[in-house]
Amino acid sequence: MRKLIIFLFITSFCFAQKSQPIPPQLYGNWYSQDQELLTIQPNETFIRRNTEGILASGKLKLVDGELRVIRDDINDEYDLLFYIGYTSLVVAKPRSQQAWLFYRLGN
Repeated sequence: MRKLIIFLFITSFCFAQKSQPIPPQLYGNWYSQDQELLTIQPNETFIRRNTEGILASGKLKLVDGELRVIRDDINDEYDLLFYIGYTSLVVAKPRSQQAWLFYRLGN
């Protein structure tokens, strides 16, 4: 009985951390006042670039209401708070008290 309880506890914890698809409202191109362009694809990959080149790229997941960023340009992974407005996107910067403010480019 004890082993069954431990097994159920462990499996329920694993399923609680299950990622969900990111909101489709995130898909598309976003720009910031810092001249950065953020492109989020329906396959949940992203590229953030500026006029000099690619700043970050990787995969996005939604875990517990936060964006999990799995970078493929460097070995890093982190969770970010975010808010999607009608024409704006606010994303907390990793390991910082600051945030990016992006505006939707196009429809």
